Amino acid sequence: MKEFVEVLEKASRLEMDGYEFYKMSASKSKNRLVKSLFNHLAREEKVHYERIKTIADSILKGKRIYKKDTVLGKIEGRIFEEIFTKNLKVREYKAEIEALKIAEKMEKGSIKHYQEALKKASDPIVKDFISRLIIEEEGHLISIEDSIEYIKSPEDWFARNERSMYDGA
Repeated sequence: MKEFVEVLEKASRLEMDGYEFYKMSASKSKNRLVKSLFNHLAREEKVHYERIKTIADSILKGKRIYKKDTVLGKIEGRIFEEIFTKNLKVREYKAEIEALKIAEKMEKGSIKHYQEALKKASDPIVKDFISRLIIEEEGHLISIEDSIEYIKSPEDWFARNERSMYDGA
């Protein structure tokens, strides 16, 4: 079980690093939409961090882990549409794209870590929690990838994602 606590400690560091990176990136972004995405991701990373710490503390103290300790809040999945489809006039922002590419790598690293953690987890509640973390991190990754594409080429993004406009649906 101690080995698994080490896995959770690494996970908490990943989440805190993500939180700090997203807050810093939001403060530097000149694009209000990218700023909104980074602030959203920072809030979610902070919730992940707090839940992971609660679970690790419970394991270390030999306490039972309750389902309520693993609640991540409202699963919003892909926040991209909510943030980016409100503004059709977006210029390319090189600094924002660089930050989003770093975020993409961070999320991929988190997903990989959680997939490994899932293999080591034995408690069903912890396994469920980690599975939901993976789903949220995958949602973050999709939002980040969509954001990069949208900033680079809004027209292409809309052509691919808003087919119903062209299909008459």
